[in-house]
Amino acid sequence: ANALIERCVITNVVINSPYYSLYKIGGAIQMTGGTVRNCLIADCHFNGGAHVVPAARDRTPGILAGGGRIENCTITRNTAPLMTSGIVVYGDGVAVANSVIYGNTTTQGNSPSDVYMFSGNDVKLSHCCVGSDIGGTFSGEGNISADPLFVDSANGNFMLQKNSPCRNTADSSFYTGNSNDRDLARKLRFQGEG
Repeated sequence: ANALIERCVITNVVINSPYYSLYKIGGAIQMTGGTVRNCLIADCHFNGGAHVVPAARDRTPGILAGGGRIENCTITRNTAPLMTSGIVVYGDGVAVANSVIYGNTTTQGNSPSDVYMFSGNDVKLSHCCVGSDIGGTFSGEGNISADPLFVDSANGNFMLQKNSPCRNTADSSFYTGNSNDRDLARKLRFQGEG
């Protein structure tokens, strides 16, 4: 519950088995607390099977958050048949800040596909770029829904183009790391205005 997952790249996680039980599943990360910071979660897939039930929305190939913080992360191109494939929140005290959660899909066209607030109180989503509508109730500020303009997402380059609407929209007050932290490209995390 107090773990720190930092500067990790989690890609190509595939869950193929049919799904019958009521257990909650996070394909890349399942958390009940702690912090996920400066991570990339991309191209993870929950294929399920022929018997995936519609009530299985809280199974996701991205992050299943029952508590804790997600900050300065990129979560993209994850897929699931009926469930949200980016982040599913199912507990109290979840905070998501300064992150890009964009381009996650459900193969059967259900929405929301990027973030779904399944349950929980005191859920905050601040200064994030989220492409799909967000299901559920949360508080927060500074969120946008514009295309983040990745450099070359088709080939796995999720850095932001210079004209990205996400540049300088983060808020450093939501960051719990150090001011000299590096991103995945080994550049200083804090540059410019945000």
